[in-house]
Amino acid sequence: MGLHIDNTTGCDPLKEEPSIMRLCINLGREDRHLLFINKTVNQMKMLVTRNGASEEIQDADTLTGAFFRNFPDYPVAKFRQRPYDVYVMPADNIIHDGSTEGTVSPDVTMVFQGDFCRRAAKQEQFIQL
Repeated sequence: MGLHIDNTTGCDPLKEEPSIMRLCINLGREDRHLLFINKTVNQMKMLVTRNGASEEIQDADTLTGAFFRNFPDYPVAKFRQRPYDVYVMPADNIIHDGSTEGTVSPDVTMVFQGDFCRRAAKQEQFIQL
């Protein structure tokens, strides 16, 4: 799939900031990784617009492409998730992807989505990891 922005709610993240969060538990035997861009949808839209490419943005997919075309050297963060580690992230509000590159065991994850820990897990707090 590659780096992407999820759309689990069906809402347009360019018009309404998603509040749904994803909680992921690594139940496998090996480390897996979360790759992500440390900017929210609104922050990326603002950067692309300032760069003069706002006409390219129609939805989350075109925002992802426009962001990488305009900022090809922007660093992708990599968070290691050891077996039984848990993370919470705003999957509908950031560019991200899971990675099991280099593993040999089956990848086993448990994923929950919801409006849990709303106060404690704001996007800005996630990005400051």
